[in-house]
Amino acid sequence: MAAMTKKTLDRAAKINLLVSLVLVLLLAIILETLIRERRTDAAVINLSGRQRMLSQKIAKGIYTTSLGLTSIQEIKNDAETWTLVHDGLIYGNDSLGLPSLTDQDLLSLFKQVEPFKKGLLRVVAQINETTQITPSMLNEVERNEQAFLSLMDEIVFQAEENYNRSIFNLRLWTLVLSILVIVSLVVLYFNLVKPIIRELSRAEGSLMRSRQSLEFFVKHTPAAVAMFDLKMDYLFASDRWYVDYGLEGRSIIGKNHYDIFPEINEIPEWKEIHQRILKGETYKTDRDRFDRADGKVDWLKYELLPWRDDNGEIGGMIMFTEVITQQVEMQLELERKARELEKTNEELKHFIYIASHDLQEPLRTTLSYSDLLLNEEFNSDEQVKQQSLRFIGESVGRMSTLVKGLLDYSLIGSDNNFEQVDCQLLAKEVFNALEQKDRIDVSIEVENLPVVSGSKLELTQLFHNLIVNSIKFVRPNVPCLIQISAERTNGYWIFTFSDNGIGIEEQYFKQIFKVFQRLHSKDRVEGSGIGLALSKKIVEHHGGEIWVESELNKGTTFYFTLVG
Repeated sequence: MAAMTKKTLDRAAKINLLVSLVLVLLLAIILETLIRERRTDAAVINLSGRQRMLSQKIAKGIYTTSLGLTSIQEIKNDAETWTLVHDGLIYGNDSLGLPSLTDQDLLSLFKQVEPFKKGLLRVVAQINETTQITPSMLNEVERNEQAFLSLMDEIVFQAEENYNRSIFNLRLWTLVLSILVIVSLVVLYFNLVKPIIRELSRAEGSLMRSRQSLEFFVKHTPAAVAMFDLKMDYLFASDRWYVDYGLEGRSIIGKNHYDIFPEINEIPEWKEIHQRILKGETYKTDRDRFDRADGKVDWLKYELLPWRDDNGEIGGMIMFTEVITQQVEMQLELERKARELEKTNEELKHFIYIASHDLQEPLRTTLSYSDLLLNEEFNSDEQVKQQSLRFIGESVGRMSTLVKGLLDYSLIGSDNNFEQVDCQLLAKEVFNALEQKDRIDVSIEVENLPVVSGSKLELTQLFHNLIVNSIKFVRPNVPCLIQISAERTNGYWIFTFSDNGIGIEEQYFKQIFKVFQRLHSKDRVEGSGIGLALSKKIVEHHGGEIWVESELNKGTTFYFTLVG
């Protein structure tokens, strides 16, 4: 096709185009000349008619001046205008739009008019305020006027003939040159346009077949593939594209990608990447997050490439994508479990260390007083026996408390049967379940706590630990006040447990959540030192976090979050 098109252009196109341009240019020149002549003839006809009427007005004015009916100045003004127009008709006048007269017949008639014009003007020049109009002057006016009018009629007649002739020439040349231009265009059509049209038709058929093949290939590709134009309107899309992106049954071809996925308008970095692709770049990523409009999160692996037309120009973009949501979620879950395992191992190491240390203390006490009882030297002393037995009992009780705490701690996270728990009711039940002696001088305020999903057993233990913790660390001679509230923020409930107790120094804010970490001796405050560690583990099992804020001698506030 390229060789034939070039040969046709070299042999016929240039000649035919040149001929057509020359003919059009010639037609334009001839038309412009004829139109200019026609305009001149029309002006001559118009102004000659005016001159005729003006000469009659001047002659009439001279007659009426003799009767005192017309002013001499008005006649002189008319004569001045008459002279200006007459000279313009012969020699041209820009203000009147008249070129210089070139028609010899008209020039000859105007020369014949000149003596009669001068005779009439001579009479006008003789008239003044004191001049008496004589019969000879009137006879001269009448003679010159009649001759002038007769010649002006001939001038108008000649100008009209010229005008009609120019109209005929204009039409004739227009017809002739139009026929020549049409013939040239017909020749051009058969020598150039028709072969090109024929080749374009063949190319279009080939392009259509290629398009159909491409559409078939894209449609049945076992991957999520889509092809777009420069406006990001869909050209083709594979069946897998419809399935992976939930578009089954929808018509997307010809529609804009950002209308099909409006959530992309909230991802400006994607649109910026698309524009870079349409300028010739390529882009590939093995994992990218796609937040869908319905709240679902997809993970994608994709490659973006520009596609080019037959001329090498970028025609749009093609996307090769793979939805890897399941694989990524599995990977994220493995990573989460790995982090949990690592954290559990660290906790276990710490747990074993602390447990072995804290369990050894009551064992050593029990062993020491057992040896004392077995010693014959002290065995006869009843007071020593009683004291030894009491210390042994306290150590066993201490060990029992530690073992129970360790058991409770190890069981946190085993209950995954979550249910709807009314925290408002739960807080009141936990407080009312405390022994009477623990509730003396203790006030509790509970403000509209929500219903959450969780393990009722574990949440009961969480509320119990925090309430008891506030009761333990009261200020002397200050009634204990516990305030419990909750506020919803970003899909979570933030619970607040506040008291007016002795407070905690900031350096211990993290330490208090570790197993067996105590800020006060067991002689001053009872407990195993495991309550807040249990609370932390319970909150984390429910997908939240816990922290503390406090000020010495003013009180402590524990915060924790639960999924709303």
